[in-house]
Amino acid sequence: IMSESKSKLFMADPPSPSISRVDMSFWHNKAIDLVVHGKQQILYIYGKAGTGKTELALHICDLLKGSVQAGAGTGKAAANFNGPTVHAMFGWSHDEFNEGKAANSQQKLSALRVFYEKTKVFVIDEVNAMSASQLALLDETMCQIFSADSMQDLTLPSKGSGCPVKPFGGKTMIFMGDAAQLRPVAGAAIYDSAEDQAETLQRTRTTRYSSMQRTRTLKGQELYRKYLRPNCIWLQQSFRNKGLLEEIFDRVRNGQQTEDDLVKLMYQRRKFPDAQPDYGIHYSNESCSVNNWRDLWTSCKQHEPCQRLFICRAGYHTTGDNDSIISSLSAMKPTEFSFAPNVLCVAVGCEVRLIKNLNVSAGLVNSAVGIVVKVIYDNADVSALLQGNHPPPYSIIVRFPSFRGFLKSSESNERVYPFTDQQCVPLYRQKFMPKHVPSCIRKKQIFSLCYREQFPIDLSRHITAHRGQGQTWKQKLVSVDLDLESPSNHLPSDIASVIYVACTRVSHLKDLLVSPIFPSIWEQVGKSVVDLQRRKVEQQLLKDAESFAVSIGSYTEFQQEQSFV
Repeated sequence: IMSESKSKLFMADPPSPSISRVDMSFWHNKAIDLVVHGKQQILYIYGKAGTGKTELALHICDLLKGSVQAGAGTGKAAANFNGPTVHAMFGWSHDEFNEGKAANSQQKLSALRVFYEKTKVFVIDEVNAMSASQLALLDETMCQIFSADSMQDLTLPSKGSGCPVKPFGGKTMIFMGDAAQLRPVAGAAIYDSAEDQAETLQRTRTTRYSSMQRTRTLKGQELYRKYLRPNCIWLQQSFRNKGLLEEIFDRVRNGQQTEDDLVKLMYQRRKFPDAQPDYGIHYSNESCSVNNWRDLWTSCKQHEPCQRLFICRAGYHTTGDNDSIISSLSAMKPTEFSFAPNVLCVAVGCEVRLIKNLNVSAGLVNSAVGIVVKVIYDNADVSALLQGNHPPPYSIIVRFPSFRGFLKSSESNERVYPFTDQQCVPLYRQKFMPKHVPSCIRKKQIFSLCYREQFPIDLSRHITAHRGQGQTWKQKLVSVDLDLESPSNHLPSDIASVIYVACTRVSHLKDLLVSPIFPSIWEQVGKSVVDLQRRKVEQQLLKDAESFAVSIGSYTEFQQEQSFV
């Protein structure tokens, strides 16, 4: 039943808003009214981290319950709505935006049409984390589903033909994002110009679908210019970041940070070097793993009596004479096996996240976070446990707040739950195939036997900045360690976005423990070509937001909102 309905669609089940409309700004309420009263087909809500974009969307979901689907371009942001990612929203394959045509059969389109029959509004968060080609595919897919004139035409419209009717199938669309946060992992951004994306497209010329990716990229950027920019509401008032934290990172956005800002940012870590954070943000997956293990072991030792740390070693195909192959496979990084680690450490009460979609209709999606409730072993392993060995557990039971039960059958909407506690789910080991296998292994063992068998979870107290985008931690102590203490360390081109996202997940500066950042690196933050181009794009977008405010008779309120700068 875990694998059943894996590809089934599901509607978002957003929580109630935490901020009342009375406490929200004029522009929050204006955006809600424009959508709820059907006065605006497309709305682009733009604002820095913590300006209440998600809260605005939650109010829309609450008022239009039953007729709105909410999701996001990233897993964590989608989890804020207990909803799907954009890929899961329309059943896309992992790389569908590269394919020569949308892989939508008549059967699939009919299923989507029936499923979204009563859905009138779509909320897409973190749209700036989507590539331009993904935005184009979103428009293409929705036109095929909802536009009567294009129901029979399953091919991509020819260049310049555009969508036969209104964009996005005529549905009401609310896009939310912030270009100062992380760019798409792959592909050009929706706001890039032709010159900006030249390097990105050059890298894709040798791929099989490079021509189609370029076509969709240009179409996605045209959609941004034609429909998102002219319908932009720019939020400036911060509801999350307060005081010095807000001031410092407003300057970071503009590349105007000072040495004094750096001193203030690192003050907490210098004053309390041994403080134990609740969560941590890092740049690399390896750094996350090390800190997760260390914190979990520290936590286990602090219990009285000491808490059991369960070690789950991955399994591999074994023949008795392939030890060298197993050693090579076990040495490969988790990223080669879809983030499945060779050694997984867990303890009862620790926080974990799913590393793959298990059952999207049940809410068991990639990045869903839960708490380990119990670790169960096979009776046959009792003697090994008593001898101090570490056989792999039979099952790990995790409590997922997002779990909504398994569909009993494909013909029924009835849901079943494995336990009395309806949030608990038993997880079992699964086989993960590697992305690439070294030639020295391929010569000795066929690819299908080069799997890694492991539980589909990983520790989640320490995460990368990319996974942290969309996350909010209230009244939590968060450490930020991005390996920037040495000028000789590699400086990624998006370091300004990484620092900005990592440090704006909390409300106050006192909630941050920032590890040392070398002064020369701090000085370079926000001054790359990418940052300069992003600020140029924002200047134009601000003018568009002003024009939109004028068009709806709210210019005075626009000026008041911008006074929070």
